Amino acid sequence: MKPKPLLLFALTLLWWRQASCGAPSVQIGGLFPRGADQEYSAFRVGMVQFGMADFRLTPHIDNLEVANSFAVTNCFCSQFSRGVYAIFGFYDKKSVNTITSFCETLHVSFITPSFPAEGMNQFVLQMRPDIKGPLVSLVEYYKWEKFAYLYDSDRGLSTLQVILDTAAEKKWVVTAINVGNLKDERKDEAYRSLFQDLEIRKERRIILDCEQDKVKDIMEQVGSICSQFSRGVYAIFGFYDKKSVNTITSFCETLHVSFITPSFPAEGMNQFVLQMRPDIKGPLVSLVEYYKWEKFAYLYDSDRAEPAL
Repeated sequence: MKPKPLLLFALTLLWWRQASCGAPSVQIGGLFPRGADQEYSAFRVGMVQFGMADFRLTPHIDNLEVANSFAVTNCFCSQFSRGVYAIFGFYDKKSVNTITSFCETLHVSFITPSFPAEGMNQFVLQMRPDIKGPLVSLVEYYKWEKFAYLYDSDRGLSTLQVILDTAAEKKWVVTAINVGNLKDERKDEAYRSLFQDLEIRKERRIILDCEQDKVKDIMEQVGSICSQFSRGVYAIFGFYDKKSVNTITSFCETLHVSFITPSFPAEGMNQFVLQMRPDIKGPLVSLVEYYKWEKFAYLYDSDRAEPAL
């Protein structure tokens, strides 16, 4: 018995409808800064994990420079033209107003793990909690009355303002230092110099309120000094200059590790710093007296911690 043509047509039409329509799809946008590989991977995993057979999440990804407001505007409009229901992404101080304005105007939800910004509207969903209250409570719990607060001005100044207001009320001594405007080509030197200055002032309680990349850079500089001690060495042979001498001698004295150096002798050395180069002050004076010099020029290097001048 041959199948009727009408029945074959109906079955074919039903199969084509199911194949072409499939599960309903929800468009989700993603705005990622270049180099944010971990965040991008987590986003794609989330799309797969929360998608269902009868409810698919379809991502639309754009990589951009979040500090460029024009690029942010272009990508946001491109995402909106694709019919996205929500956008997952990042912002910084320069682009936050652009993004929040678009979200409020177009009624598109923006989900972000970026720092909480002031004046957020109902369409911006923050994944990162506000740290103002917990940070103040943490300082009070440990009874810190003097500390350094390193902050990134690109994240705004609202948290800093709360810290300073609380410090004035409770008579804390706070050294606030902006590390957000350090130039990339000199950041390593700037971080080392910063911590050396803090060490000179005996500022050893430090709060880092910065983005992950800056915290990583800072900890790398601290780790470059601490890595030798963490290996269980009995002594260290090395060099120092005017900028690093106080940091090295402080670590040696605190951890009781000998530091052997051919660098110039510096004032105030402790018992754990062994000088290979003799102090020239006495011999230099004797040399001048021997030759009976009464007029001469003295050329010295100011990078040496304590010139013989």
